[in-house]
Amino acid sequence: MDKPFINPVYDIDGQLRLEPALRAALPEKTYTSSHWSSGWLPDICKDIAIDWNHNPWDIDAINVTYPDCGTPWVLCRHKRAPRSEQEIMGLISRIPVRMRQSIATFIALPFSYSVNGDPSGAAGTAGSFSTVWDDYWQLEVLLHEIGHSVDAGVLQAQVGAPYGDLSLSDPFQAYVMQDRALNSNTQSMVESFADLCVLVVYDLHVKPLGYKFNPSWRDVQHAVEALEMYGVQAGNIFSNGGRCNSWKAAPHTPVRI
Repeated sequence: MDKPFINPVYDIDGQLRLEPALRAALPEKTYTSSHWSSGWLPDICKDIAIDWNHNPWDIDAINVTYPDCGTPWVLCRHKRAPRSEQEIMGLISRIPVRMRQSIATFIALPFSYSVNGDPSGAAGTAGSFSTVWDDYWQLEVLLHEIGHSVDAGVLQAQVGAPYGDLSLSDPFQAYVMQDRALNSNTQSMVESFADLCVLVVYDLHVKPLGYKFNPSWRDVQHAVEALEMYGVQAGNIFSNGGRCNSWKAAPHTPVRI
């Protein structure tokens, strides 16, 4: 779209950081955890480890259960990942449960090179798993990554977007067209949508405390309010509180290493 970017630009490494306020507004929840038996991993964890030149035996699989859901998530953590399993499980707990339930498995890897020689980025999401490399375990990053799964999964299914992603649908883009600016410094609607999920969570939880996510927030107000509307229609997925439901992502298949 031929629009300017919001100013100042929202970016995890840029001028405007939302992390401190998000952490203050989304408290950490308690959890229980248990390690898988040695020699077993979710299939996706084994595949991702191999794709990024790691020995699957260096990966621990851990079930983690939060009080807002009776079934666990899985954390696959490489032994050289910079953040401890306790730090990561605590961070994941902060995510509103009906966003969090779009992901079945979280994967923590150190900085890596793929089998094709490509360096790792910050994070990546496909379907119901998210991989975070190095020290990029930030709430902003996780909300962005889960935003991709929400875009292509629960919102697309529940709201009925005619394309694979809600972000690419004509109804959603019609709201974006009403704004004076785009909400992030990317021309990709899919990436911009994932960033918008971060802003919506901020708007719903931090704004009541008296803080807007950007001094130019009115320039993207239609997109924010539209996504909040879709989130309500899909079961208040961006709001903290409540419990997981039947839309929780199915677990990945356990395999032998």
